[in-house]
Amino acid sequence: MAKAATTSKSSGQAPKIESFSAASRGTDATDGSLRIHPGDRVKLEWRISGEVDKLTVEGEVLSAKATSHEMSPSDDVMVTLRAANRYGATEAELFVDVIEPGEVISPHAVSRRKDFESAAPPSGTASAAGAAAQGPEAPISEDTQDTPPAEEQPARGLIWALLVDDEDTGPLAEVSYRIDVGRQRLTGTTDGEGMLVHEDVEPGLYTIWVGEADGTVPALVDPGDEPCEVRVRGARRAA
Repeated sequence: MAKAATTSKSSGQAPKIESFSAASRGTDATDGSLRIHPGDRVKLEWRISGEVDKLTVEGEVLSAKATSHEMSPSDDVMVTLRAANRYGATEAELFVDVIEPGEVISPHAVSRRKDFESAAPPSGTASAAGAAAQGPEAPISEDTQDTPPAEEQPARGLIWALLVDDEDTGPLAEVSYRIDVGRQRLTGTTDGEGMLVHEDVEPGLYTIWVGEADGTVPALVDPGDEPCEVRVRGARRAA
């Protein structure tokens, strides 16, 4: 389920996004993110309860009764679905990670790392070259028998983001921010181009704050060659 947030202007009932999902080439989004190749079509689907007067995906106005939309992003993007009526609005987000051809596609960066690990020879087996070098009667040393297998370390992610305002007024350069990562809080100031970097972070989606304005930033095991563009709702007004 994609992350959703609701704002209400009165005692009336704003629309509620019950579900928001994405799929491409038979692969569904996992943990709010989807990995694709450039040129792949992404089908977005959603279910909304309550009255909807205006419906947008990434700022594009759709029919208020629409339940799906297709897009073909060329770069990493945090896709925002917004449903509004006279009482308020609800938003949900999904991250689409675009990787270059030749790389393995999987639903999420952590899953992709596991795919690579599963391709390695099982413990205790040897390649043909290794078996020939060892010989059929090669003894196994006691040190080898007594040495426990190395404990596998969990994959760690990288937050590499370009902060922009949702009003498309350009990057949020030299602004203070904070990111809630579980019980840990990351803080800092974007550079002159609106970018920020944090290493050694548990992979996932996290809330980033600029004043009282917020957005969603991903921590990826394989972030690619470009920073992820992150829209911070109302950041200009909050700064």
